[in-house]
Amino acid sequence: TIYVQGSGSGNVGINLSSTVSGNVVSGNSIRTTGTDLNYGVRLESSANNNTVTNNTIYAQGSLGSNYGIYLYSTVSGNVVSGNSISTNGTSSNYGVSLDTSANNNNLTNNTIYAQGSEGSNYGVSLSSASGNVVSGNSITTNGTNNNYGMYSLSAVNTTIAINTIRSRGSSSGNIGLIFDGSSSNNLVQGNNISTYGMSSNHGMTLTSSASNHSLINNTVYAQGSQGSNYGIYLTSGAIWNLVQGNLITTNGTSQNYGVYLTSLVRNNTISNNIIFAQGSGNTNVGLFCDNAVSGNVVLSNNIRTNGTDNNYGMALQSSANNNTVVNNTIRAQG
Repeated sequence: TIYVQGSGSGNVGINLSSTVSGNVVSGNSIRTTGTDLNYGVRLESSANNNTVTNNTIYAQGSLGSNYGIYLYSTVSGNVVSGNSISTNGTSSNYGVSLDTSANNNNLTNNTIYAQGSEGSNYGVSLSSASGNVVSGNSITTNGTNNNYGMYSLSAVNTTIAINTIRSRGSSSGNIGLIFDGSSSNNLVQGNNISTYGMSSNHGMTLTSSASNHSLINNTVYAQGSQGSNYGIYLTSGAIWNLVQGNLITTNGTSQNYGVYLTSLVRNNTISNNIIFAQGSGNTNVGLFCDNAVSGNVVLSNNIRTNGTDNNYGMALQSSANNNTVVNNTIRAQG
């Protein structure tokens, strides 16, 4: 049992740094407490080819930015598997973070819980990282608003498969999985993703020119006690992405969307999905194409909407031109 306690910040349970390699960290109970920036296990500065497995890790602070496991600065070839990881503080707490060229690592079969008394808590975060595999994990986040099951910023060639991802909040803006920045060539397959809060909760979001992602065979559920919940949301110039074979459900009051494409989203394929957008109020939409959306293919989907009135199976507006809509089954009910 390793217990590190401090009256200030920057307390670390186990630290691996400066070209250490080949180490096995297994079977430990690790707990850190302090104000902020507390770490259960930290790997940094070319700490490569290490294994962190079957540990119980808890990082807690009276403030925010506490990390269960943190991989930072050109670390690669590490395996993080079978751990129970919990973080708690105010805001910006991370279950597992891979940051700044943390490449080609494997994060598998862990139970990860990141929570805070405020918002912006992250189950798994990947930032400027490539070639990582995130598979078979149970990931849960909880706080007030803007909590993320998985957050990927400029992540490339990542495989995210067969995870259970839950993002919850007492307020709005909770997201199951988001690709932000210049993320590209990532595979998201076979995951069960659910979000819940008040309003504006999203199952999956691709933003800021996210390109060449494959979102395949996932179960996505976005729910809120209010409206504007989106199953899959493509925005800000997302291009050349594939959304295929997913089961997508949204629920709330009004203006819930199964799939929402906005702001110059181009040349994406949305095929063979089952999409159900419902609400206790009005204007629920199965698939929505907004401003200058073009060149997209909508093929062989089963789309259903339900609410009070003004529900749409599919809607195109505001110069949404040159899109192809073929062989879909669409039902709008009110």
